Amino acid sequence: MNKEILITDVVSNEWEMFTNTNNIGRRSSCQDQKGNFIASRAAYWNMFDEQVLSSYLKDLSNAKSNKINLAAQKYGYMMESTDPDYFKTIKHLLVPVSDKKLKLVDSIMLIYMKWEESLISSSLDNKNRVLYKQYDSKYNTSVETYMRGELTSYSEETLSLILAQFLKNVSDGENPVKNYLLTLKNYEEGSKSRSCKNIGNGFNSNLATHYSTGDCNRKNTSTCNVESSKSASLKRIFSLNLDLAERLADIAVKVANSIDLDVVITVVDASSNPILFKRMDNSLLCSIEISQAKAKTAVEFKADTLYLSNNESLKTLNNFSNGSTNYCFLGGGVPVKSLCGKIIGGLGISGGSVEQDCLVAEKTLKLFENSLK
Repeated sequence: MNKEILITDVVSNEWEMFTNTNNIGRRSSCQDQKGNFIASRAAYWNMFDEQVLSSYLKDLSNAKSNKINLAAQKYGYMMESTDPDYFKTIKHLLVPVSDKKLKLVDSIMLIYMKWEESLISSSLDNKNRVLYKQYDSKYNTSVETYMRGELTSYSEETLSLILAQFLKNVSDGENPVKNYLLTLKNYEEGSKSRSCKNIGNGFNSNLATHYSTGDCNRKNTSTCNVESSKSASLKRIFSLNLDLAERLADIAVKVANSIDLDVVITVVDASSNPILFKRMDNSLLCSIEISQAKAKTAVEFKADTLYLSNNESLKTLNNFSNGSTNYCFLGGGVPVKSLCGKIIGGLGISGGSVEQDCLVAEKTLKLFENSLK
């Protein structure tokens, strides 16, 4: 059986299990979005060779015969990290995990996470999930926890084949995760311009495999997108307030931690007045003023400071004071905008190289915007 047919059969069986998974609370909307599911899972399984696919197809068949829903098992395993207290109440419903399986999963995860980490600063990296399980919560599942739950639902035979394939990929200098995300990106871009019979219309990469920001194991929810207890929309915001500034700063800390960087974070409102200042423990003292200057510069010059730094005439204004505001034309300052393009505040990041500060600022802004959609 060729790879394309195998993937079609695998995803078809997975969809049946996924759409019939009992969610905690109400049914999740992602369980009714078949096109999104098929597209994302097909992209995921495209990482693997025919041997792995054939083995997993047997896993699905065996699970059906034994009336086991592998999708439900997967989300259940994740809850050991995302919701430990609730996990204790459902643990008896999950298939026990052997020591051999745990060792196989651990070995695979070491390789997989290295591939994920290598994509942090690329255009293909995860836009909605933090990488590491230390940032898990009931409402957010990391890449690490999702993939571990995914793997734990496979048989030992399938895991052994995956490990063998991944070791060969490493030896050949290949990164299957990069190809996986590129496939997702192509699906997403293609769906914007045409109807794709295999993946459905309006493909949303936020629902893609472990890049989904919501799992079907959350309590009292009917959507697969992150929702704050204090709902907000970038359509309705005219200036950042303390609640939104704290959300921005919390995201920035997580992003900085994901690249082992200590930074200083400043958030200002639409008039460049400071709202929030946060300094991570081991950040540089000199970053305090630089972070503040970057945030204010981004607002008052209505552009990100990396873009401004390319203007030779503006470079001479570095550290220039207008009385109470020091300007800084180094990357790491970004304006925060509403959906209509109005500047509602600014974010300043300082603590690493220009490239690192830009990465933290830009990724924080994207995650913040996604959280308000």
